[in-house]
Amino acid sequence: MISIKLQDVWLKYRIEFKESGRVIPEDFWGLKNISFEVNQGEALVIIGEYGAGKSTLLRVIGGRLKPDQG
Repeated sequence: MISIKLQDVWLKYRIEFKESGRVIPEDFWGLKNISFEVNQGEALVIIGEYGAGKSTLLRVIGGRLKPDQG
């Protein structure tokens, strides 16, 4: 029995930079093409460097963030 399933999940942030007094918006992909399944009784470990998207992924799984796709 599948407990968690993500298929082709993408999430984009819009970041605004200030340059020479102007605000410049830029898109940043927090998650790109994430797919996996976790069956009942299995464990999943999420590891990665700072800024790799670990917390963003957990927020998507928990329903706090809505992905742009998937």
